[in-house]
Amino acid sequence: MIRALPLLALLLPTAGPAEERPYMVTGFDRIRVEGPFEVRVTTGAPVGASASGAERSLDGLSVRASGRTLVVSRSSTGWGGYPGERPALPVVTVRTTLLRSATVLGGGRVSIDRVGGQTVDLAVSGAGELSVGTVAADRLTAAVIGSGALTLGGAAQEARFQSNGPARIDAGALRVRDLTVYAQGTGDGRYAAERSASVNAVGQGSVTIAGTPACKIAGDAPITCGAPR
Repeated sequence: MIRALPLLALLLPTAGPAEERPYMVTGFDRIRVEGPFEVRVTTGAPVGASASGAERSLDGLSVRASGRTLVVSRSSTGWGGYPGERPALPVVTVRTTLLRSATVLGGGRVSIDRVGGQTVDLAVSGAGELSVGTVAADRLTAAVIGSGALTLGGAAQEARFQSNGPARIDAGALRVRDLTVYAQGTGDGRYAAERSASVNAVGQGSVTIAGTPACKIAGDAPITCGAPR
């Protein structure tokens, strides 16, 4: 049996060496990630996209532009692998001049250095994670539905947040003049507001708002408005 081990090892499937694959994409200012992919977005750069990973994992990846939206998803032609096998997912690197909207569906992990514009829309549905280093917006709308997480920094004149379920939102580093929060479930939320904060929250999840805004509170959730930063 011991002598058979080296032969058995040769027969087992391997992930193969990592490779990098470029994608031809046109200009976009929105991104949608469908599935459990890791995506890293850099703005202020010429438009481009590439992915690194094992060859078979790259064959199962689709990166394409649909109008002004870049879509990262599973390829309909990629091979799913051996039964029970869980190959490492590829890492997608994206570059664009400006990003105004990001949507994460499923278990994806998306990091963006900056989003900006008069109106910015962010959404997470499922178990995904979205982090944005700097938001620069007049009006921000953000929603997390499910067990996902959202982390934000930067500034917005007006921001509206919605969460449902065990969703987690950390926007304590986001400077907001007028804040609105709708929360339902067990997930916690951290925010900051300067002038006004309107909160309607039900469930066990806590809502904490830093700063000294005029607070309007409704719901039975544990809410702290006017906490120190």
